[in-house]
Amino acid sequence: MATPIKFRAEVAQVMRYAADVATYEFRCLDRRPRYKPGQFLHLALDSYEPSGHWPESRVFTIANGSTDRDKIRLTIAAKGRFTQRILEELQPGRQVWMKAPYGDFIVAASPERETVLVAGGTGVTPFAAFLEDALVTGLAGQVWLHYGARRADLLVFKHLADACTARFPSFNVQFYAESGAGDGIVPGRIDLERVATLLPNPLQATFYLCGPPAMIEAIQTKLVRDHAISAENIRKDAWT
Repeated sequence: MATPIKFRAEVAQVMRYAADVATYEFRCLDRRPRYKPGQFLHLALDSYEPSGHWPESRVFTIANGSTDRDKIRLTIAAKGRFTQRILEELQPGRQVWMKAPYGDFIVAASPERETVLVAGGTGVTPFAAFLEDALVTGLAGQVWLHYGARRADLLVFKHLADACTARFPSFNVQFYAESGAGDGIVPGRIDLERVATLLPNPLQATFYLCGPPAMIEAIQTKLVRDHAISAENIRKDAWT
């Protein structure tokens, strides 16, 4: 695994979807490290001197593809004091420190077996990076994305999934929203029966799960117990 690198970045754009959810696009001021879809970084808000101690930080999955070396995108939901600071303080022009890459939840598809991506809320971020890279470099094999959120307007990376649907015949997506569901969006939470039964051969698929821990644990349990999916074919990135 690549050695993490510390680098500076500047907020270039802020997109707010709700009082507690926003996407931040950063312009990298130093050399940005290479990373793979699914990996994460440490974000620090306070000042940092390379000769001193690293300040308080939190980890966030990188939400953009790896091909653009000048930017970093993070989609953040308020989950505590630090993330609330982010939503209150970060505005265009603000500089921050980051260090990356970290993590072994690497999202990849294979031409030999189907790939199933299951995302709850901002758990879509590793898959957003994967889809953005696919739009540049191509898509291997059959890929399914099941993407749910509290509200339809919080399906913040729906446009990437729609672009992949238009580009790749082998890409399939199902959206879910607990409220505000409309055309092409299933009302309610992610339907595990739909996830499993839409696959021609679910026993040979690789499942990537990302989202709130309770959701991920429940889906993993049901995949193993009710659909005989091998635990070896399930990869998860449950937030802690």
